Amino acid sequence: MLAVTRKTDYGLIVLVHLAEHRGEFCSAREIADRYKMPLAMVTNILKTLLRSGFIASERGSRGGYQLSLPAADISVLSVIESLEGPLRLVQCVLSATNSSFGACGLEAHCPIRSPIQRLHEGLREYLEKISVADIAARPAVTPLVRATVGA
Repeated sequence: MLAVTRKTDYGLIVLVHLAEHRGEFCSAREIADRYKMPLAMVTNILKTLLRSGFIASERGSRGGYQLSLPAADISVLSVIESLEGPLRLVQCVLSATNSSFGACGLEAHCPIRSPIQRLHEGLREYLEKISVADIAARPAVTPLVRATVGA
């Protein structure tokens, strides 16, 4: 099953919170308390987001964290890859920059290699188009595939 991990889920919540409080510094405790998330996990996520350049920090009583980039410039894909590593739809996809497959023993006869590679690239492109600003705006969910009744 393809699912966003709790780390990515919390990371997106943190970034949306900071986007909604643009220009303000927010503490890790404030964010953790607001969304009932473990403080230690929020702190670790903030460190990763800081290293990735998505946020900035300031020490002191009025310090905390804030976005260092516009929310519209932070893609969901970049957040996932910052927190989790390269997106891989299946185990045999080597990396985001290398669209080849790893050797699995079935490579020469694999009937799904090409379709899975196209699906992987389509998923990457879709996640690259969605920004933290899009999530913060909370638009209506648009399905990837529209089913027709009676088809």
